[in-house]
Amino acid sequence: MSKIDVSKLDLNLLKVFVALMQEGSVTGAGERLGLAQSSISHALARLRTSLDNPLFVRTTHGMRPTPLAAMLLGPATRALDELQAVLDRAQPFDPATSTREFRLLMPDIVEFLVMPRLLRFIHQNGYAVKVASNRHPLRTHQPLRTYRDALEAGQADLAVAVLPETHRDFVQRLLFEDPQVCMMSKDNPLRDDLTLENYLGARHLAVDLPAIGDSMVRRALGANAHRRKVVTTAPNYLVAPFVLSGTDIIAVLPLAIAEIFAETAGLVAVPLPFKVPPASVRIFWHRALHDDAGCQWLRSTLADLFPRRAPASPVPPG
Repeated sequence: MSKIDVSKLDLNLLKVFVALMQEGSVTGAGERLGLAQSSISHALARLRTSLDNPLFVRTTHGMRPTPLAAMLLGPATRALDELQAVLDRAQPFDPATSTREFRLLMPDIVEFLVMPRLLRFIHQNGYAVKVASNRHPLRTHQPLRTYRDALEAGQADLAVAVLPETHRDFVQRLLFEDPQVCMMSKDNPLRDDLTLENYLGARHLAVDLPAIGDSMVRRALGANAHRRKVVTTAPNYLVAPFVLSGTDIIAVLPLAIAEIFAETAGLVAVPLPFKVPPASVRIFWHRALHDDAGCQWLRSTLADLFPRRAPASPVPPG
């Protein structure tokens, strides 16, 4: 294989390559870039010739990247993102005229809280910008690395999640703090008598990782944690109202989501009979996008949509 002259590579071919890697199909890449499938196939053929490598091979599960393609994705994505960032900073950003698509990375519960409010704001103001949410797979005990890799690879413009307050891999900003409350059916007698003993003796729903509420509860209970009767687990908070409604099962949920469930699912939220610190939901972004005018607008908009408030009281039974 002869040495490849990078100066002869067409920048547009790299855009097609990154789209193919991230979408996993010619059809998906074409839809993302607004190009016909024939144009994507032609660009891929030119790139294969330039790099003297097939880049993708067909399998029963779709297109599989070659080792060279896998190694190229990170550098190609960063190069394109850095170039776009420079061009974006060279001109003012106007959400009313910009058709830029912002990519947000967040777990499902944060997505449930953030996306409706953000999209409603964009629609009400007649803005042309678009927002896409990616629920990155975070079922890991090392979410920092997962977020870092996704942001560094340019898969998202920012992340919104509950992560440690200080970490050198991210620029960050506190969005809001969310207290934990005990959620139960409105017919559950514990709504009026939730002592520590009654809490420990009740039947519990625990929400698995990446949700952190259950781990916070276990730490707060200390030696009493093993006394809880966890009768079922759920993959996320959104399952909770369907489990709790009409049963005697209780669960600890963030107040922001509990307020919504209380209105729509016949549930009530009451204070916990022990102290649990609130969850700090933060915005994280890569340093390369710190001065990007569009990302600055997005971060400021999110902060305005979630104004800091005094610690809220749980939804009163009623």
